[in-house]
Amino acid sequence: MCKALWGQLRELEASLDETNQYVERLQRRKAFSHWLAETAVDRIESEVVMHQKERPIEAVFSYLTGCRISEACRLAQRSGERLACVWQSSDKKSINVCSQLDWKRALAVHLWYMLPPTASIAQALQKYEEAFQVSDEGQCYASYPLPSYLENADLAMESETFPPSMQRDVCFHLLKLYSDRSYDLRQLLDPRSITSDPLDYRLSWHLWMVLQALNYTHLSAQSQGVLHASYAAQLENVGLWEWAVFVILHIPDPV
Repeated sequence: MCKALWGQLRELEASLDETNQYVERLQRRKAFSHWLAETAVDRIESEVVMHQKERPIEAVFSYLTGCRISEACRLAQRSGERLACVWQSSDKKSINVCSQLDWKRALAVHLWYMLPPTASIAQALQKYEEAFQVSDEGQCYASYPLPSYLENADLAMESETFPPSMQRDVCFHLLKLYSDRSYDLRQLLDPRSITSDPLDYRLSWHLWMVLQALNYTHLSAQSQGVLHASYAAQLENVGLWEWAVFVILHIPDPV
């Protein structure tokens, strides 16, 4: 996902003219869409295998949540279901299409189907945030952006279940940072946004190195020190003291 949001995209490099913000925004959206589709492949395939014989409509819907429209159309044709007829014969009640989706696919539904094709990633993220938060207009209708190790837990979808301190997935934090360069880096680099082990700083430390290279420098010296010292201690604990020294050398103020 970092490559989609900040990396060098082949389409932008191939441009002969100086890339303007509009073109870059569309290419970032395209790359991010591809990432969303790729992350959903395994779950979609599992759902299709489960439902395509007895409940083909649900399998068609699963394909649509991964933007696999051609496959959804082919399955709908093979199954013989006439969806328009089914809809006409029903009571036509509105349904929540995000109710059974993980948070990434709920975000994808907003990006692909609920907003115009020129909408930015930031706009889609804003709409998704409104979807998982209770507002004055009504209840939330999308899943909370829980870290992957909590996604399969038996947790209710309503956001009032979650206290303000409830962890959010690191990918959600990265999207917030992409949308707002001043976004708080401490919660993004908290190990609990990545893993169930609050003392595992491996990915947090390497992610901070990447963010620094992208000129995100608003993490306090104290927080940086905690990050470096914690990862160094983790390395030393497994006998990698040479790498622990390397990590300690990154402390901005050794005094």
